[in-house]
Amino acid sequence: MIEQSIDMQSKTILKGLTEFLEAMEGDLEKKVFELETNRRCFEIMNRLVRIRESLAQYNEKNRLLFYVGLIGHFSSGKSSTINSLLDLWDKKEKRRVGLNPTDKNITLIATPSNIDSITPLTSEGRMSVRSYPLKHEFLEDVVLVDTPGSGDPKVFEEIVQDFLPICDVIFYLFSAANPLDRADLPVLNLLAEKLPFVPVRLVVTRTDEFA
Repeated sequence: MIEQSIDMQSKTILKGLTEFLEAMEGDLEKKVFELETNRRCFEIMNRLVRIRESLAQYNEKNRLLFYVGLIGHFSSGKSSTINSLLDLWDKKEKRRVGLNPTDKNITLIATPSNIDSITPLTSEGRMSVRSYPLKHEFLEDVVLVDTPGSGDPKVFEEIVQDFLPICDVIFYLFSAANPLDRADLPVLNLLAEKLPFVPVRLVVTRTDEFA
């Protein structure tokens, strides 16, 4: 009942926000509100656009699927964790490890039968969201959200604010070879501040290297 109420509220907010942003596209409105000359107004409009995109993603989300977000810095072990979880190490579908930290793609890993359900969430833009079909029993009701391992705080902020709100749980990964440090704190604080409604779990990877 509560979830239905939240869904209705989000759709109402999305509708109103969309109408407002469309109204602001007129030449007169842009001039009156200085949307093209005032930096502060420009930033606010950009933020509203991002909120609209996040709400649209939330409303497109298939409620029958459980979304698991994986986030962490470069070499935190996200790809290795996915390979182990889905038994991919000896298969052609295995996730490549050690990808360039400038990669900014978010990948939704789901079974082929669920790809159609998550297609509305995919997009191309400043941060591409792409689907990756993979047959595995673990993915029957689960979608893995693999995020880029960037060291850029702005990239993490985009990920947290623009996409991770659809997740049902978020796993923050860090390597046993490089424990939590000051670089992790801003991201963890951002998760706590922006997504207090999404459970966050810490996962230590590469522990086998110290066995």
